[in-house]
Parts: sequence; structure tokens; C-alpha cells
Amino acid sequence: MQARFSRLASAALAAFGLLTVLTVTPASAQSATIAGNWKGTFASDGPSGEMSMNWWQENGTWNVETGLVAQEAPPPGDSREVKVEGNTFSFAQIFGEFDVLFRGSFDGDTLKGTLEAYQGGAVVGTGSFTLTRQP
Repeated sequence: MQARFSRLASAALAAFGLLTVLTVTPASAQSATIAGNWKGTFASDGPSGEMSMNWWQENGTWNVETGLVAQEAPPPGDSREVKVEGNTFSFAQIFGEFDVLFRGSFDGDTLKGTLEAYQGGAVVGTGSFTLTRQP
């Protein structure tokens, strides 16, 4: 009887430990890893070149600034509709006369994604990017 109780107690403690680990690590802690400066390259069927993103959280709201360095790349406007859920993100930003939608994910020190440029509601360009976290 004592051996059975001991096995049940051990199983209960192991389950409690697992629950503790699962409940102590909220999803917001994972998404916090996107905060910081990222640099790399982007390629599109329009301009291609260097890209940077600076992510930070303010009052529980995610913010991002994006920079593109490439011939024919218009200057960026403010980002909007910024979403970070787990290890994925999305946001929109105006570049000249183009409304660009960015989507992607991050894992450790690598951030990858895609972009779609819209003009007049129609997709006029697509591309991808890979960035690494900067110290």
C-alpha cells in the first residue's frame, strides 16, 4: 500500500512540476525575444538591398521601425497594425505610394519573413527578408 501511495505521490508531484513549468512561462515571455535591433537583407521583385528593424514594447503595445537601403526604395512611413503572437509577427507600413505588409517569425537570433507591396488595393510586388539580432 505504501509503495502504491509513493508512486501516486511521485506522479502527482511530477504532474504538478510540469504544470508549474507550463504556467510560469507565459506566451508574452516568448514574444519578448523579438525586442531589439535586427539587420540583414531583403530581396523583392522590385528593389532589393539592406534592411533593418527595431522592435520595442511600450505600455504593452509592440512597435517597430523598419529601414530599407536600396536603389528605388522609397522612405518609410509609420508602422501600423503591429502584432506579435508567440514567435510570429505582422505589420503594415507605407513606403512612398506603396502599402507594404510584412509577415514573419523569429527563432533565437534569426528573423525571417515575407513582404507584399500593394498599390490601389492590388499586389504589385512581393519579397522576402532574413535578419539577425544585433548586439
